[in-house]
Amino acid sequence: MKFFNALISVISLFIGALIYLLFRPDYLVMFSWVEFIGMADTLVELRGYFLPLSTNSNNWIIYSMPNGLWLLSFSFLMLLTWGNKLSIYALYWTLFLLVIALLSEVMQFFQIIYGVFDIADIVAYILGFLPVLLYQFSRRLL
Repeated sequence: MKFFNALISVISLFIGALIYLLFRPDYLVMFSWVEFIGMADTLVELRGYFLPLSTNSNNWIIYSMPNGLWLLSFSFLMLLTWGNKLSIYALYWTLFLLVIALLSEVMQFFQIIYGVFDIADIVAYILGFLPVLLYQFSRRLL
């Protein structure tokens, strides 16, 4: 099970990062990391191949889904950290990031912090957290 949690964590983190790198504006911090490791030209070429996919109909995938994937990654990492048990500590740390993510959207809505409130981000956060709950509770029932 530890391998499964680690694999889910790494894959979801990788897919979220890939979506950012292929479709998001290139002024984000992540792009300076790509430039630092000397992969900027390769990334520009890859972005050209994927440009037709960056239409308005894919906005949820491009702008919200990475948030849910990163929350999923963190949640499975927390389970791994706490020995793959749904203890009070694991639940606390797993819920911690979900609460922070949801609060950031609420604060964006009230313009307390910079950003654009989007209900789709809230949906993505919840969808990113649900698999962890389902996984843990299904293990308890079996």
